[in-house]
Amino acid sequence: MRLLTAQDFDVYPDYRMFGIGEAAAGFGESPPVPGAGWLGVGQASVMIGVMNDLPGTRPLRLEHWDGEPPVPDGHDVVHTVFLQLPTGKITIDQITAGGQETNLDLRPGLYAARIFGWRQEPADERYLVQFWLLWPTAGLVRSAGCQINDGYDRFGIVDAAAGIHEVPPVGADWLAADSALVQIRHGSGRPVLRLELWDGPPPGLGPAQLRKPIRLQLPSGRMQVLQLRAGVAGVKEIRGGMLPLTEIPPGDYRVDLSTHEPGNYLFRCWLTSP
Repeated sequence: MRLLTAQDFDVYPDYRMFGIGEAAAGFGESPPVPGAGWLGVGQASVMIGVMNDLPGTRPLRLEHWDGEPPVPDGHDVVHTVFLQLPTGKITIDQITAGGQETNLDLRPGLYAARIFGWRQEPADERYLVQFWLLWPTAGLVRSAGCQINDGYDRFGIVDAAAGIHEVPPVGADWLAADSALVQIRHGSGRPVLRLELWDGPPPGLGPAQLRKPIRLQLPSGRMQVLQLRAGVAGVKEIRGGMLPLTEIPPGDYRVDLSTHEPGNYLFRCWLTSP
């Protein structure tokens, strides 16, 4: 196997831990605190618990290989995890001490990450993480989100140039969609909406409570969220409940709309034709 990239760091563990990876797509899991163990594993990152409370930094080496790499000698702990990296931009999380950028700019995909620790001698504690690609996927280009305000039982997603002046009731289903407008009825509370733009069909996120594929035409790409009350909403109600969301390239899109837990809605879209 061939080593593609390597970088060495001195990391500062805060609360006896530090993290490696990136933010997960969707509402993916963040790594848990290592607790009694030495490793917490999330969807797109890990949290490493150091051995002792000695002040100062710990050496860390990150490596990117073109296949499963050789195993170094002398380590006393090792564990392999699988991380779904939506952008491939790896950072180091030093908790309240801040983050460190790395030069590991990986291709988006599913990666194996093998983590080694040399922990028997407190003064010589150090770590190595080896990454290699298992399966490439589409990449996450941009994301944005908002929370719906109290007093609205549904919300819509629409292009600012769609010219919609009146929104009909959503009907008996939780979702109503055509090529210009998507409406979601949530009932009560303050749901969270996350929009993600991908450069192709995104990887699966596991079973969803609700899921719907949609085709959407965005003439301007200026996405807005309409907060809507029950019944027919006219121009005044639309303008009063409008929230800017994000701007993406105009064109025809496929959308995967899903909810994986109550109150969290994920709107993942990718361009099919400009």
